[in-house]
Amino acid sequence: MPNCKDKECGDDGCDGSCGDCGDYERCKNGTCEAVCKPDYPKDWCGGDGCGDDCTCSGDYQTCGYDDYCTPRSDA
Repeated sequence: MPNCKDKECGDDGCDGSCGDCGDYERCKNGTCEAVCKPDYPKDWCGGDGCGDDCTCSGDYQTCGYDDYCTPRSDA
């Protein structure tokens, strides 16, 4: 019999789920808890505030010395 008493997420004990957490949340011991939400300006390629680095998109961009994406000089 599924058991989701006092649980908002995670395994129900019967190969089902008691629910899913939202964006920037994780399930820990049946409770959704907030995790770091990346926060950085557009075209930023330095740290995202959560321990990861942002990357530049597009074929002709590189991370400049000021941590902003710029056109590659060899493009």
